[in-house]
Amino acid sequence: MVGYLFIWVAFAIAVAALAHRKERNGALWLLYGLLLGPIAVIHVVFARVKSKNGKSGRQKCPNCDADIQVEARICRHCGHKLPEGWAATWRRTG
Repeated sequence: MVGYLFIWVAFAIAVAALAHRKERNGALWLLYGLLLGPIAVIHVVFARVKSKNGKSGRQKCPNCDADIQVEARICRHCGHKLPEGWAATWRRTG
C-alpha cells in the first residue's frame, strides 16, 4: 500500500516538473497530479508550451480584431493578408 502511495506522489512530482518546463504553474499541476496521477502525466505530456512572455502565441487581426495565430499570413476570419512581421508591431491578446 505504501508503495502505491509513493508511486502516486512520484507521478504528481513528475507532472509538476513537466508543467514547469512548459511554462505552466507547477503548484497547480502538482495538485492535479495528486488527484489524477497517471492521467495527469498523459495530459501534461500533450499540453502546449507557453511562450516565454506568458502569451499564448496569438494576436488580434489588425483588420477584423479576431484572435489569430502569430504565424498566420492570412486571417482565417476575414481573409485579410497580413504583412511580413505584423505580429511584432501589433498588440497581443491577453
